[in-house]
Amino acid sequence: MNHYFSVETACTYGVTEAVLLNHFAYWIARNRETGSCFREGRTWTVCTQREIAESFPYLTKGQIRHALEGLRKKGVLLTANYNRSRYNRTLWYAVADSCAIKGLEEEIEEYKSANQTLPGEKSIQDNKKDNIRDDERDRERKRARWQPPEKEAIKAYCLQQGSGIDPEAFYDYYAARGWMYGPGKPMRDWKAAVRSWERREKEHPEKAAPRSAEEIYADIFAGRI
Repeated sequence: MNHYFSVETACTYGVTEAVLLNHFAYWIARNRETGSCFREGRTWTVCTQREIAESFPYLTKGQIRHALEGLRKKGVLLTANYNRSRYNRTLWYAVADSCAIKGLEEEIEEYKSANQTLPGEKSIQDNKKDNIRDDERDRERKRARWQPPEKEAIKAYCLQQGSGIDPEAFYDYYAARGWMYGPGKPMRDWKAAVRSWERREKEHPEKAAPRSAEEIYADIFAGRI
């Protein structure tokens, strides 16, 4: 693997900056050929800083972050977020039209003629499919982030908070409901649910008597809860 950069660009912005600009220009050219990542009158490339770091193992994450920030401040590098999912914060990059970057077209042709590829090419070149995969990964991460608590964890939290609720009643109630607040409303924060449970018991003490799992199941099957 050989990396190229424009000497004139390096003299103007720095060597690391020139290497990164050439990297972006290469992928923008590839996306322009395939008609990918065209937004608001320009072609972009999409990649995470981790993917960039994997492409340039001789650069530290700090060097990459500093160079990208410097290029953005100078108006040389444009960034945006056109991802479908609002949870996907992967940045889109484009080179500003007013930026004079010498020799990039020739260097891109050298890449093509040598049939060279950059690390991560497979995951970057088809950005439309990547966007779909990113959305799926976001949904998986959201599901994976939360796990139902163990009874012991609930007991320990109630003890720590000085809560007067029955931890087992809390566990049995939500376990019977599949840890859902209601239809289509999965629980995200069981500790917040414990605090809400305690507030309800204080506001409605007549409903504070702990119930067994059998009683809870009976109410659910009867449609009372």
